[in-house]
Amino acid sequence: MAPPATQLGAVAKVTTASRPHMPAWIWRISCSRASHSSQSLYGFGKNPLSVKGTLPTVVRFNGQDVPATFYLVETPNQEAITGLDLLNALSITLHPASHSIYSVETEAQHLPAIEGYEHRIVLKPGAVPTAYRLRRLPLSVREEVSAELQRLLQACVIEKVGASEWVSPLAVSRRKDGRMRICVDLRGPNAQIVAEVHPLPTIDELESKLCGRVYSRIDVKTAFHQLRLHKDSRYVTAFLTPDGLMRYTPVPFGLVSSGSAFQKLLSSLLEGIPDCGHYLPDILVSGKDHQEHDACLREVLDRLARSNVTMNRDKSVFRQTTIEFCGHRLSSAGSSP
Repeated sequence: MAPPATQLGAVAKVTTASRPHMPAWIWRISCSRASHSSQSLYGFGKNPLSVKGTLPTVVRFNGQDVPATFYLVETPNQEAITGLDLLNALSITLHPASHSIYSVETEAQHLPAIEGYEHRIVLKPGAVPTAYRLRRLPLSVREEVSAELQRLLQACVIEKVGASEWVSPLAVSRRKDGRMRICVDLRGPNAQIVAEVHPLPTIDELESKLCGRVYSRIDVKTAFHQLRLHKDSRYVTAFLTPDGLMRYTPVPFGLVSSGSAFQKLLSSLLEGIPDCGHYLPDILVSGKDHQEHDACLREVLDRLARSNVTMNRDKSVFRQTTIEFCGHRLSSAGSSP
């Protein structure tokens, strides 16, 4: 499973598989057990690396077993390195500034709740519960819907409930990749919820605050599902499925108070950080140069990590001179639609 030389070179300095200053006796034993390799590897600046051999093995991390190949490289630190393919297979995200492990994503998509925050639904005085009948689904999608519900149950996004005065109907749709998406029509309870009010910034306000030459955009993964819903509020989100009555444990998408609640949360979490703005799950960091940008980015990521916020690495971009944000393109020249 030899990774491409470019990937190995790119990760040679920052890989979590490296062990600087490997003791000499471990180095000798490792070399004696290593297989010969004719692979040509290059480090930074396209400098060739002296490969003493390879060690095929299985890496166990966070309950996952992933086959990997380590390359014993003759350097002053006598290192064993591997490629980015291993980090990707283990769902490890590196901190863009310090190159330490920032977050680990699991296949089950069980997102931890953000620390120190819990959303409570406030009902209008005299609110009357609404209950809807089951919306029948086509037989052709029943198995897929049941499988997706089971996945959400295992990920603790939803839980089964015996009874509730509030019952909303289930709706389903297809994601861009073809997978089933579970939706709930919350118009009944939304009409009787006091919406939390918190201002959303305009693009002009963000542009005036975040004028720079280097940008990063951080996407908070499945944002609302990281915001814990108070136990006394969960009954309002109950919905009927072919597999029984269920309700949400985090804040669900479509809840009238969810957007303002999440905007307020991030405003509190990132308060006082210069050159940083956000619009719901998207966080934008800027700087007049790389040094200023990296310092701000490091502070943002550290605060997110301390509060247990998980970011979506596939939708996040770092250290760009031009970036898309809220439907606009931002650069040192300003913004354009």
